[in-house]
Amino acid sequence: MTTIHANPAHRWTIAGLAQRSNLSRSAFADRFTRRVGEAPATYIAQLRLANAASLLLETREPVNVVATMVGYESEAAFSRAFSKRYRLPPSRWRREHSSGPQPGSALSAEAS
Repeated sequence: MTTIHANPAHRWTIAGLAQRSNLSRSAFADRFTRRVGEAPATYIAQLRLANAASLLLETREPVNVVATMVGYESEAAFSRAFSKRYRLPPSRWRREHSSGPQPGSALSAEAS
């Protein structure tokens, strides 16, 4: 798991993670699932989405940039995954969970 957390945006595969752990793919997936409580791919996806949620709140990066930063190749795939997890599209989630003005808002324009 340390490897995954060190670079969650990397294109991890079960085979690659298993090789790093000196296990077969099935043995790695089985051990990971028993220890963590979810399959490796599910864990990685949830980690990426949690990182994305933090970036949406802590940065002013556009959604497409956040998607790339957390390992998604397309903004559409990221938006679908984020919306499924958080029940709102990323830009709307950012607006509703942010404590300050967002780029393009009247308040951020006045502050300039």
